[in-house]
Amino acid sequence: MNTETNKDNSASETIQTLSERIAILEEQVQKLILLEKYIALQKKWDQSRIRITLNASGVYLVTVIFMHVLAIENPAVSALIPVFGYVITTISLPLVKKLWIKSYLKDSGKDNPLLK
Repeated sequence: MNTETNKDNSASETIQTLSERIAILEEQVQKLILLEKYIALQKKWDQSRIRITLNASGVYLVTVIFMHVLAIENPAVSALIPVFGYVITTISLPLVKKLWIKSYLKDSGKDNPLLK
């Protein structure tokens, strides 16, 4: 009778342990899903027009002030050059990034769905 009681307790503990493990795994999956959503939002923000416009405005303002302090002629017009450079670079970076990733994956010899 003792051995049967021990078996019942052991089976009960195993079920509880499995249930706890499943609960932990489910929690981890939920955290991964949230992390994936957060990363997707970060990517959208990095490519958003609002971010590009805010950064370009900041670059323009700082450059105008700097050129004014240096007494450069037409600082408002001259400051447009670095802003255009920033905007062009920011807009072209996603394309360059995509090409770099494809090149990296090809060079590593990995069969990856991103290449298709």
